[in-house]
Amino acid sequence: MTMSGDKPFFRFHPGAYERGAFIESSKPCDVCAQRSVWLYAGVIYTIGQGPSVCARCIASGRLADHVDGHFSMHDADFEDDVSADLDAEVMQRTPGFATFNAFQWPVRRGKPFAYVGHGEEDSTWQNRDAAAAIRKLYADEYDEKLEGTTPYALVFKELDGRKHIAILDLD
Repeated sequence: MTMSGDKPFFRFHPGAYERGAFIESSKPCDVCAQRSVWLYAGVIYTIGQGPSVCARCIASGRLADHVDGHFSMHDADFEDDVSADLDAEVMQRTPGFATFNAFQWPVRRGKPFAYVGHGEEDSTWQNRDAAAAIRKLYADEYDEKLEGTTPYALVFKELDGRKHIAILDLD
């Protein structure tokens, strides 16, 4: 049984475990040397080989200390200014997700949005507001109605609100 401390919550990527950002593992974490329990399966953007790291060390910021802050979990920049604390939480303490290209992370009033899914995930389409954001993106960008799902949309939600935004991530 996994203890809740071994499986921290990531507010800017709340579906990280379900989306496959972590795999269950007994391999030791390169940062804390403890059994990983949840080992990060994504990319760490750094010079050289990134460490094998557990969810605990990502959430706590120990990974940042381990690599001396010279890394990012995302190939992204913010579309507007955010505080240094929020920047570090998103870029260094939030697990990444697959993208085709670097992207602009949505921000509103200095607060980054939370990533909620890709445009090809069933769970994204089951969220009425997320589905509407994808349809709006295609209507605005291509002046056409989207039929079916798309791998080219990333959906984000206001952290403390209901607004959803979809952005293009073309192959």
